[in-house]
Amino acid sequence: MTTLQATVQDGRIVPNTPLEWPDGTELVVTLRPSEDGDVHGDSPEAIARWLILANSIPAPTISDQEWEAMQQRRREYRDWQIANAPARRKSLLAVME
Repeated sequence: MTTLQATVQDGRIVPNTPLEWPDGTELVVTLRPSEDGDVHGDSPEAIARWLILANSIPAPTISDQEWEAMQQRRREYRDWQIANAPARRKSLLAVME
């Protein structure tokens, strides 16, 4: 039996070294657990590890001043969109012609 090391990239299995196997060679792929524990499986243990990791993420906090600053930026952006809508529409229509 030959061992192949590969990486998943964009949903495809990409070998870490060039292969010299003929087309049609059949493979059995086994997911190697990550070093910090397999959280990718659907076993009860993997799901429990995933939940522990997910629940360990602290909730984001925002101060009243940060909240007000964010709301002010949203208002300013909304006002900018309204003020510039006619010019933006005109430029988009010009591109479509």
